[in-house]
Amino acid sequence: MLRPLGSGGMSTVYLARQISLDRKVAIKVMKRVGDSSSPDAQQFERRFLLEGRTMAMLPHRNIVAVYDIVTNDDIAYIVMEYIDGGTLSERMLAGVSLGDALAVVVQTAGALEFAHSRGVVHRDLKATNIMYRGRNVPVLTDFGIARQRDSESTALTQAGMMVGTPQYMSPEQINGIAVDGRADQYALGVLFYELLAGTQPFTGDSALAVLMAHLSKEPPPLPAEFVAFQDVVHRMLAKDREQRYPNLDECVADIKLRLTQSNTLLTRLQLNSDQSASDQLIDLGFNPNTPSGFNTGGSMPSLAPGPRGLRRLDAIRQSRWGMAAAAAGAALVLVLGLWLAFGHKHELTQDERDLVSIWLERAEQRIKSNQLLGGNSAYEYLQKVLQKDSKNGQAGKLLDEIAANLGTSAQAAFTDGKFDQALELSSEALLVRPENADVAAIKTKVVQAQKAALQKQQIADLLDKAESARINGRIFGDKSAYASLIEARTLAPSDADVAQRIDSLIKNELAKAQKSLDAGEFSATTNTLANLEPYLESEPAFAELKSKLISALSKQQIDGEIASLSVRATAQLRTGKLTAPMGDNASESLGELRKLAAQDPRTADLGKALGKALLAEAKRQDAANQPNLAIDSVELALQADPQAADAEQFKTQIQRRLGQRATDIARALSIAQAALNEQRFVAPARDDAHTALESLLKLDPENASGKQLLAELPKRIAAATQTNSAKDPAGASALVEAALKIYPQDPALTQLQVGLSAQLARESAEKALQTRRDRIASLLSAPSADLQQLKSAAQELDTLFAASDASDETRKLRARLITQIGNRIRNADATADFDATAAILNDAKKTLSGDASYATLVAALPDLRAKTTAAEQARVEAERGELVLNAFPWGKVESVVDANQKAVSLPQDTVTPLTLALPAGSYIITFRHPQAAQATKVIAKVEAKKRNIYNASFPTISAKGYFSRAGW
Repeated sequence: MLRPLGSGGMSTVYLARQISLDRKVAIKVMKRVGDSSSPDAQQFERRFLLEGRTMAMLPHRNIVAVYDIVTNDDIAYIVMEYIDGGTLSERMLAGVSLGDALAVVVQTAGALEFAHSRGVVHRDLKATNIMYRGRNVPVLTDFGIARQRDSESTALTQAGMMVGTPQYMSPEQINGIAVDGRADQYALGVLFYELLAGTQPFTGDSALAVLMAHLSKEPPPLPAEFVAFQDVVHRMLAKDREQRYPNLDECVADIKLRLTQSNTLLTRLQLNSDQSASDQLIDLGFNPNTPSGFNTGGSMPSLAPGPRGLRRLDAIRQSRWGMAAAAAGAALVLVLGLWLAFGHKHELTQDERDLVSIWLERAEQRIKSNQLLGGNSAYEYLQKVLQKDSKNGQAGKLLDEIAANLGTSAQAAFTDGKFDQALELSSEALLVRPENADVAAIKTKVVQAQKAALQKQQIADLLDKAESARINGRIFGDKSAYASLIEARTLAPSDADVAQRIDSLIKNELAKAQKSLDAGEFSATTNTLANLEPYLESEPAFAELKSKLISALSKQQIDGEIASLSVRATAQLRTGKLTAPMGDNASESLGELRKLAAQDPRTADLGKALGKALLAEAKRQDAANQPNLAIDSVELALQADPQAADAEQFKTQIQRRLGQRATDIARALSIAQAALNEQRFVAPARDDAHTALESLLKLDPENASGKQLLAELPKRIAAATQTNSAKDPAGASALVEAALKIYPQDPALTQLQVGLSAQLARESAEKALQTRRDRIASLLSAPSADLQQLKSAAQELDTLFAASDASDETRKLRARLITQIGNRIRNADATADFDATAAILNDAKKTLSGDASYATLVAALPDLRAKTTAAEQARVEAERGELVLNAFPWGKVESVVDANQKAVSLPQDTVTPLTLALPAGSYIITFRHPQAAQATKVIAKVEAKKRNIYNASFPTISAKGYFSRAGW
């Protein structure tokens, strides 16, 4: 005893060595439990021993052999041959070839028929009960529930008792009816189906469901490549056993007949060309006396794929072979035309040269009849020529002619406006001759024309949608008039009609805002533009009207400030506050007006009024014998109204009396006062007050007014700074910074500078945030933002929220972004685009989830994606066709290239027959045989929703090899 091999409910199997014969064997030892003398235990042992006797009476190559059976008080066991090749079920997991599948079915059928002829029905055929002796011999095992025609075996199974494995049980087993060999035929039919289709014909969620399927359902059709066996499997799986084959010999004969009559199946078997097909069928397990379907006389058998097979070439025989016997001539031409010399390079024989000449002649004939591509075409004959003579110059010229003719037809179709036909013809021409520049130019024109026509139709559709939406009041938003028009403008930026429609729509929508602006109703205008801004922000007309509103609001604000200053100055004049007190006098008010609106008539009027008042003050002071004060006042009067002639005359009079020094002092004082009034306090301001006051005090160190004004200067600067900081913080900060250079220890100015720095920092940060908001608004301004725009907008929003920006504007932008993402997701026509857009939601979850609409959109994603996927699959399937590629005797598909010279991805195994699912269009397929010197090419046209079959051949092999393969 070497080791256990496995264990079941009834027994344990060990690997052992039989010492007497020095061979490995399998010993199946029955399990004994409880009272071995009980009726149940005795019946259990009888069943166990019956299995051994049953196998022992069935000496067959494909049934496990029994060497000995032993039973005594201590043990009961069966000694069998040791089968080391594993089970069929294990091989099926790794995949089996068609040859392996046929071998196991045919040989198992032979074993079962042998058992049936001796009155034994297996009743539990399944993949796990078929093992392999060595690599290739299937062996039937496990006759534990087999039924014999003797009374003993019958008694061991109660009447009506259902035995077997549900997946393989025949309807009669399920119904508890007495069975015969046709029950095993049914199980073998299930196994045959499973080997071909890769799945069992009847499945279910439970054993009961599987059994019901056996009783009530028909098996699904076999894959298309095995359709030749469909009727065989259908008959083996008939619910009524009377409709099955009478015996398995007839079943195997039918399988052999269908196999040998199917070119595709024979090719898929990849039979060895050095061994006859008949011998190889015998190797698979077929009986040599069973009719094969091969011809043994008359014309040659049709082994090549395709509807024509191997044809007698009568025309060739008559024109090239003279007085040779018809049958012999046909055979010789056929052999030369269909088989390679397995890659051996050699000079063409006279026969081969004649055949090449015939092929060239036929190619020329088909070019004349415009039979350029496809089966039996000029291109097909030229491929045969090139396999024989790869450098044949005439073949090259004829290929050029085919491409040129296709190009001419493409041009004609293009001229007639048949763009699809023109594209197909030009693509086929380039598959024949990719380097043909004239055809390439035609194809470029066709593609451009198609693109223009498609664009024209798309624009027309969008304009129709826009008009319909406008009539229904959907001006903005998803599927709106504006959205459709913008999409049309994106397709055709220079289209005048589209531009006019957009301009008309925008003008109509801005009309209300324009009307309220013209009426001075700025609040209404602001509200209207705010509602339109999310949609029209990037439109020039909107930007222009918004600029007008801003200008109007600014003018309104300035007018208000001018009016306010005018009223204040008038009151100051009325109360005599001409130059004092500081911060509340008409001179300072005039300075502010000049800074705000120097050209406004109200500024000029105030200057004249103040000039008159100061002149009157100067005259009063002069009458009071205060000429020094009078000249100061008249200088200020001229500062207020430089054109006042009477003030100039009075100034001249006083100057004559006082002299030049007094005049210079007065002049310096007036300059300083004017600078103070206009808030030109310190350098670098032009003619600043500080410089003027220092000049004054150089002239008159004891000048009281100058000293007082110089002492008040820091306070004036601080007051002006506080007043102007709200409007112009940067200017105010620059003033304080300049003042601190003169008064570095002034506490008020120092404190102001600290406050202004903080204010400027806040405003700078806000400006940066606003810049981001503006960028986001610009990114979202298009009705249908692209993927990169949405990603960029999400990233900008992340930055805003990271900076703790929770402004209303930012929250509105977040809502707009979610809306745009949702629109793009709902309108996605490809799963890839859907997923890329949905990824933005996940990437920006932290930012976007703060809006309630986010959760709603995320919850809808699965259903939306399912719809997108279904629509995409339906569209792809509508454009896809099936391309079936065959090669004779067989070959590999080396490449498949589409009309745009793009290679199609191929499976790892490209041995013919090969089936591909491809979009509709033209393709060039290159086939290669390992023993062929040259590849061969086929131009295929795939039509949507159709099965398109194309064949190739490798036409030269010896007559001996051909006849051997054919079974002669």
